[in-house]
Order: sequence, then C-alpha cells, then structure tokens
Amino acid sequence: FLFPTFVSSPCMNCREEICNSGGKYQMCPLCKSCPYWNISTICPMFKAGRLFDHGGTVFFSIFMSLWAVTFLEYWKRMNATLTYRWDCSDFEDIEERPRPQFTAMAPMTTKNPITGEEEPYFPRQNRFRRIVAGSMVIVMMIAVVVMFLISIILYRAIIAVVVSRSGNFLVVASASRIASITGSVVNLIFILILSRIYLALAHFLTKWEMHRTQTMYEDAFTFKVFVFEFVNFYSSPIYIAFFKGR
Repeated sequence: FLFPTFVSSPCMNCREEICNSGGKYQMCPLCKSCPYWNISTICPMFKAGRLFDHGGTVFFSIFMSLWAVTFLEYWKRMNATLTYRWDCSDFEDIEERPRPQFTAMAPMTTKNPITGEEEPYFPRQNRFRRIVAGSMVIVMMIAVVVMFLISIILYRAIIAVVVSRSGNFLVVASASRIASITGSVVNLIFILILSRIYLALAHFLTKWEMHRTQTMYEDAFTFKVFVFEFVNFYSSPIYIAFFKGR
C-alpha cells in the first residue's frame, strides 16, 4: 500500500509535472459555460490514486494468489490429518444422530435398518420439492440483486448529468467522481441490507427443508449463502471488469 511513497517510479516525473506546474498548463473547459482550469488542481487526487494504482499492485496480487492457494491446500491437509487421527471419516454416514429440530418436527417415524430403532423420518420426495421451491426463491433474490445493480448504473448516469449541468465549476469538474462515490455508497448500503435479509431467509429455507443431520443442514445453508453472497458482492466488480465502458 505504501510502496509508491518510498520507491521511485517512472511516474515520478508525471507527479512533478502535475503538482509543480503551477499555472503553466491550462486545460480545456469541462462544459460550455466552464472556464479553463489548471492541471495542478488535480494533484491531491493524483497522489491519492497512486496509493492504489502502482507497480507494487502486481506483486501484491501475485502474493495474495499464492497465499490463498497455499492456505487452502494446507487447510485441506490439516483436515485430512485430523479426520484420520480422530477416526471420523465415516462419522456423517454412520454415527451422526438426527438434529433435535428434525426430531421435533418430523411428521412420522421409521425403523432404522442398521440399528433397528424407530427414528424420525421425513419423505425424500417432500424434501426434494422443498429444495426446488427454495431454489426458486434464491433465483428471485439473485434477480433482485441484478435489478439493484442496474438501478445503481442508472443512478450514476443521472447524477453525473445533473451535477454537470449545475454551473458550478468545482462541482462540474468532479461530476463523474461525485457520481461514482455516491453510487458506491448506495451500492454498499444495498449489499449490506440484502445480505442481512437473505441470511435470515436462508436460515428459514434450510430449516423448512427438513435436513436430517447437522452436517446436511450446514451444507445446504452454506451453499445457499455462498451462491447469493457471491452474486451480491461480486456483481459490481464483474460489471466493471467486463461490461463497463463497452
């Protein structure tokens, strides 16, 4: 993050030309009624941008990629080691007992073919129907996320046009920046609100699906949250990377 502060780069000359130019470089007006402006006025924003956009970003990205893969593989190895040491490889299929919530809400009982004991039972066909219905709810929530993303794009365009027509030179010069910052704040608020709503909805849907064991319950809940949160948090970066500016 502080790489450009301590290390010189080819853009040092760019910074000197922008920040120390004074009134030497006059830039074209940003609108019909706007005056000419000095390039030195963008010096603070240029310095702030260099903190995030510099040569060290490439090495940081490579490091994060390698660290993420290494950590994941190390965790897989640790998980397999502990599973073998504690003899838990068949725990889910043989030894795990039904959830207390499943036991209380199951509509019928059936004899376990292994133990011969009566256990609570929920028909698989009914569970499958509930899983399909829950999947439709997930698709609807993803559609809501896409609708909010489109609304943010329209909001940025409208705000940029309104600000550029305000007539104030300082405001007009930062029209795109104002639209981008306010749009990002609104998008963040929408992301947090939708995340809280869906988290409660995922709990309800997973409980409604009547999974027998705690492992099955957690797997279903994790899948729902992963799918929605991926779309919710990464829809904006995907739009910026592949669609914006085309």
